[in-house]
Amino acid sequence: MKLSKLAGQTGILGAALLLAVSFGAFAESVDNVNKDIVRSAPFSSCVNLDNNQLVTRVKNDYLQNRLPRWQEDKKALGPKPVASINANEVIKMDNNYQMVLNVRGARTDLRYNVQVNCDDNTITYVSPK
Repeated sequence: MKLSKLAGQTGILGAALLLAVSFGAFAESVDNVNKDIVRSAPFSSCVNLDNNQLVTRVKNDYLQNRLPRWQEDKKALGPKPVASINANEVIKMDNNYQMVLNVRGARTDLRYNVQVNCDDNTITYVSPK
């Protein structure tokens, strides 16, 4: 349907409203695609841990503490998710660590960039959405 015919049938105000709503909905969905989901939580002390111990603690934190509370992730993964982190790829900066957490589920796989701050005893999970 041509815009002029639409404007004649619904009035110019109705056509303008329709265009504004459709452009607004489009802009919102594009904007949401570019945002990462960032979740932070308290984390037990990680002073004097080696990479393997830290990796084990992060995997356990996700599977035992975060996943039961994050219903959207739990539903997306399905039953019996498995978490993995390559201990050789853990990056240490002062008392902070960065690593990639991969979670394989029956329905889908999820990936998180994880930041552990040993000074503040916090863990932050960042996932693209």
